[in-house]
Amino acid sequence: MRIPQHPESAGLKGAAVKSFFCDVRYGHVWVALEEPLAPIPDWSEETDPGYRRIDQFYERGIAPDSG
Repeated sequence: MRIPQHPESAGLKGAAVKSFFCDVRYGHVWVALEEPLAPIPDWSEETDPGYRRIDQFYERGIAPDSG
């Protein structure tokens, strides 16, 4: 493995990155850190033209803006 910041180095022999099960669906990245226990749920609403998904996330400990 070549390290651009250290071109004189021989790299990291034996370096590896663990891979995970992942898929992109419904505008999100789904990741399983081990063998998936179940498939990603099928949301039939996603193909319904009358359905609108509103993604809203809050960080823990931070209240949404009330103003």
